[in-house]
Amino acid sequence: MPIYNWDMSPYANEELKREYYSTLHFRKMINGASGFSPPPWQKLVVGLMMTFPNSEAIDTLTKLRVSYIIVHTKEYDMLRRNSFAVRKKNITSGSDIVRELNNNKRSRLVKRIDADYIYEIIY
Repeated sequence: MPIYNWDMSPYANEELKREYYSTLHFRKMINGASGFSPPPWQKLVVGLMMTFPNSEAIDTLTKLRVSYIIVHTKEYDMLRRNSFAVRKKNITSGSDIVRELNNNKRSRLVKRIDADYIYEIIY
């Protein structure tokens, strides 16, 4: 997280990089990039960007059988500095997201690498 839709310029290109680097591990991911974004995908991304990391977002990720979330706090902070908003809702800071995930009984910090945090979703 964050995750971007094709119309979230100029940040949508991050998904292309993530897709490329996923060839190092070939694990299933819910993000990615393509020449076509189906409406259900667009709705999913917008919903996650507007609600993450609250319980609604965790519920959505659970239904998708997501096991781990990688949180890029510097990216969230950059979005906040640039006043990036999804449907007029401003993005939360990286530290606020980490704080909320740390206080959520359904997520557990697995590892921190610099400003990136890996959380496991507890089922």
